[in-house]
Amino acid sequence: MMENSAAQRAETTYQVYLCLHGARDAYPEKTLRVVISELMYSEIYAWRAVGITRAALDIYHRAGRNRVKGIERAHLTDRAVMVRHILYREAPLPKDDLFTYWRETDRVVIAEKRENRSNTLGDWIPFDNDDARFFPPMNIGFRYRSAIEGELVRVLVHRQLRGASPSPAR
Repeated sequence: MMENSAAQRAETTYQVYLCLHGARDAYPEKTLRVVISELMYSEIYAWRAVGITRAALDIYHRAGRNRVKGIERAHLTDRAVMVRHILYREAPLPKDDLFTYWRETDRVVIAEKRENRSNTLGDWIPFDNDDARFFPPMNIGFRYRSAIEGELVRVLVHRQLRGASPSPAR
């Protein structure tokens, strides 16, 4: 199978979006949400982490290099709201607007499972991740690499303990 370039994939995604927009009344909202979400998941900025809760930071900090369980990505904007915004409008969004909206809105906070499931993120710690290098998505879940996300955790803990503001290594 030939590997598609990012531009080809974006064009295909946009064409599918146009088809779904035109046929949105023919499908249940959940089906539309799943299809759009799966298409957008292949983009580098999908589920882009922009922060971490204090509880999740503490779990990672205490675990050191050990693997942790019970950490999830919590969407800041409900996926159903995002899909309604792009599909349930008179005219479809132009291609650039569609991808800009998704890139800016499909943001998550790394959270303890309990926080995510109860929708109680509370006070979370933001971090710069415009290039989506931290906590990248995998097939299910996200990747935590000690040398990359572990360094971010150490920097954020240092900031919290000392009130300092060092930047994570790039």
